[in-house]
Amino acid sequence: ASGGLAVDEGATAFVGPSTLAASDPDSLATELTYSVLSLPGAGTLLLAASPLELSDTFTHEDVTTGQLQYAHDGSEGVSDVFELVLSDGENDSGTVAVNVTVNPINDAPVVSVSGLIVDEGATVDVSEGVASSDVDDDPEDLVYTITTAPSGGELSGGSGPLTTGMTFSQADLEAGVVLYSHAGGEDTSDDFDIR
Repeated sequence: ASGGLAVDEGATAFVGPSTLAASDPDSLATELTYSVLSLPGAGTLLLAASPLELSDTFTHEDVTTGQLQYAHDGSEGVSDVFELVLSDGENDSGTVAVNVTVNPINDAPVVSVSGLIVDEGATVDVSEGVASSDVDDDPEDLVYTITTAPSGGELSGGSGPLTTGMTFSQADLEAGVVLYSHAGGEDTSDDFDIR
């Protein structure tokens, strides 16, 4: 019988006797053999840290001694499944589906900064030099905070100037409303910090 398995996104969990319960009055745990009928789609089955393939086998003793593991691949799905069949050498159990529940983890956003090129006294869209993505959040939920404002120009958003401590979202960047305006001085570089 299968009791299901829970694992955190990107983590590894032991597949123990609470997940795979088996008994046979005529056989020892070393004589009860599982065969892999289908592999998980979002993870890997491991026996003693080595990946299992289709049709590979392991014993119920491997299950009870902590040798069998499921390693989630870190994808964003919240479920997975693999199928096994248990045999005592003479009789098979029929297909046993092991359902895996994946607990989502809030992944860190990925920020890319390539810099901006702006003519003296001109204005440029900040999205030309800053972009980010976050597989767990929508663009309006991904918020930047200005930690250091530019000294040779000004940042502005849809409602006016943006200064230290103020915020804007990835959605604002994608909409093209976050701008950097060069003050017109002779400085050849400027910078600002966001987190």
